[in-house]
Amino acid sequence: VVGDPLDVETDVGEDGYRMFANLEAGSSHVALEELRFDGGGSDIQGRVALRLGEIPQIDAHLRSEKLQLPFTRSLPTQAEAKSSQTQPDEGSGGNADWTTPPGEAQLAQRVIPNTQLPLDWMHDFDAVLRFDVDRAHVREDIHARMAIDLVLEGGVLASRKLEWLGPVSEGRASLTVDSRHDDNRYHLHLSSSRLPLVWFFAGQGAPTYQALYLADLKAVGNTAREIASSLNGALLFKGKGIRVNNQGIDVLLGATLTSIMDRMNPFTQTEPYTELECHAGALAFDQGLMEIIPGMAIRTEKVDMAVLGVIDLRDESLGVTLKSRARKGLGISAGKLVTPNLKLAGNLANPYITVDPEAVVTTGGAAIATAGL
Repeated sequence: VVGDPLDVETDVGEDGYRMFANLEAGSSHVALEELRFDGGGSDIQGRVALRLGEIPQIDAHLRSEKLQLPFTRSLPTQAEAKSSQTQPDEGSGGNADWTTPPGEAQLAQRVIPNTQLPLDWMHDFDAVLRFDVDRAHVREDIHARMAIDLVLEGGVLASRKLEWLGPVSEGRASLTVDSRHDDNRYHLHLSSSRLPLVWFFAGQGAPTYQALYLADLKAVGNTAREIASSLNGALLFKGKGIRVNNQGIDVLLGATLTSIMDRMNPFTQTEPYTELECHAGALAFDQGLMEIIPGMAIRTEKVDMAVLGVIDLRDESLGVTLKSRARKGLGISAGKLVTPNLKLAGNLANPYITVDPEAVVTTGGAAIATAGL
């Protein structure tokens, strides 16, 4: 097994790995021709060439008939999630109490790392990567065709093509990382009718799933904390008709956010899947200040949830209003949503929940609850 960024162990299989290539070399170049790699349920073939010089140049043209994305293969299948279903302790609202305000020392703690990002290598060589994948799998039943075309030149990494198309995900994105300045600069644009992130926790590829995701984000900085503190842009989304894996959500969100979600929707603790009838939201970023405006709304088959407020990524402080109620009818009434709410305060490292009788979920939040679908 191997670890991955989501802290999930992945079984790479018992078949081992095999790689074949014809090596060609000259005084100023080295190339792997007719490259073929097999292992872990994946195959990669193509050509990789290195041209020597004052600034080395790497040219890679690759394709794959089937590519397993190992960091998601450990998410449970529908049968596994159902078998792992457990009942919470009576009266339990989550994994922690979350009602004690943090002290001064706790408010000074940070979650977003301030470690220097290792981007010096971007000045060591220039490169072109073209990678076409017929079927990129996160599970046998969830896959997409992918096309990747990246160029690294003079310390700037830019995408010429980032596209994906499959039964549960399709869209395109562009990415630029500019390391020529004292503070690195980043730009991400996303336009997707189905978001790849859904792969991480989708229970199954639902043919009725409809969604729209738009994002345009810019930032500068040399650490993750600096990037978060300078973030500008917006993220908009709305969708309906998807089943999500509750255990996958736990992996994605982590213990803190999972506990809070359990409070808003206690059914996530007793059922392996959540049926999302619709979800919508808008996030605006201004120099690291994230405003949830007009709000986020989620309707499941059993619960309506709404979120609005502010998260300041500069000091990681929280000022978020939360509301949920069990569904009793088919429609979401704006009047029913305008009620006293819970408030999520503290910071990302030490959040706590308190009743905020003055805060209400506005009709603007209610308006997006059905996502216009």
